[in-house]
Amino acid sequence: MFHPILNNQLLSKLGASFTRAFEIAAISGHALYITIEDSSKEPEDIIRLEADQQFIRKVIQENFNTETLKVKIAEKPGHRVMNMCVSRPHFDTLYATNFEDINTVFSRIVKYRSFINPKEIRSPEEYKILLRNFYNRVPSITGVLNAIELSEIIAKMDNSKTIGIEHLAEAIQYQL
Repeated sequence: MFHPILNNQLLSKLGASFTRAFEIAAISGHALYITIEDSSKEPEDIIRLEADQQFIRKVIQENFNTETLKVKIAEKPGHRVMNMCVSRPHFDTLYATNFEDINTVFSRIVKYRSFINPKEIRSPEEYKILLRNFYNRVPSITGVLNAIELSEIIAKMDNSKTIGIEHLAEAIQYQL
């Protein structure tokens, strides 16, 4: 199986979920812990996988840890760290699809920062139930606090006046 070596331009083409995680990290100050998922067990693919993961981390550190953005890369999961798993992009699909460029993402981040932070929870009982279920699955107070903080940031990015269960659900996915 042929896998492309990632480069700076391909980084912005890894998909909407990566872009969203990048935006959340830039606004919240959380670091990103990035892994690439590949089902291949071939030794050369495993070596390439680790090289690609190191390359993604290096590109972000060199290009996106600027005065404006401050996106940091974590070496391992932990406190104030968002977990991001990217499926290995298929070579043909990567070039056959139109993706937004990284400058569009940057301009959105600047816009998001001007939005007001919502503090009120839209459905407090549903919110508590989802938090309790998350805590039962991953019994970590730090994880719960990170999820709460990220849900506020995500609601802010949606320019919402309240924090909804959908914001918490998206935040929890970055904690698993």
